[in-house]
Amino acid sequence: MRLVLKVRTGSESGREIVIEQGAPVRVGRKSPAEFVFPQDAGISRLHFAIKCDGDTARILDLNSSNGTWVNGRQVKGAVLKEGDEITAGEMAFTVHMERDQPWTAPPAAALIAPPPFLSPPQLSGQLPLAPIESPPLPVAPIESAPREAEPPPSVPAAPEPSLEDRLLGVLREDFQPLYAILDGARSPDIYKILAEGKEEARKAQEAQNPGPATPTFQPPAAGML
Repeated sequence: MRLVLKVRTGSESGREIVIEQGAPVRVGRKSPAEFVFPQDAGISRLHFAIKCDGDTARILDLNSSNGTWVNGRQVKGAVLKEGDEITAGEMAFTVHMERDQPWTAPPAAALIAPPPFLSPPQLSGQLPLAPIESPPLPVAPIESAPREAEPPPSVPAAPEPSLEDRLLGVLREDFQPLYAILDGARSPDIYKILAEGKEEARKAQEAQNPGPATPTFQPPAAGML
């Protein structure tokens, strides 16, 4: 069996990677990866590896920065099957497995009957012939029925991702900056403190600038709150 990865999206869409049985093959952005994609900044130098062994193909994440995803789920290691989709960086690969053709036995040779045996002439001058037996019918070639390809070993279902994992997956796919506004005012007394701070600020302003009051409000300092 050998495994073919076809690039479905990204700068090298349409490219195919053929992985034969044997040692693991690494995919990444730079050498020493066997298959290099230098145009994709989202792929780590050594992103993931795939090994084909018999009828099984496994993928292993190589501690990549953005993670390796199989069918929308981040994995550290998994067994691949026909039609799976691998996502790494900005590229998506489609998995195709090419298995060996089933062995077919060669046809058996047809049996050829020997010629009938003739008895020697008799002394009386007559030439009686020995009875001639009909030759056996030739045997039709025997072809073995093709073996059905064995299904790949069953893979235990991966657990459902948590809400946190799904949220992280959405955020990792968006390369735009992310901002958050955090409100630390959890005490119900914050409004009273702000009102008192406003009144103290007004009195302090009147003490510094005696005269008609101005509508300008100076917020209290952080130390006052």
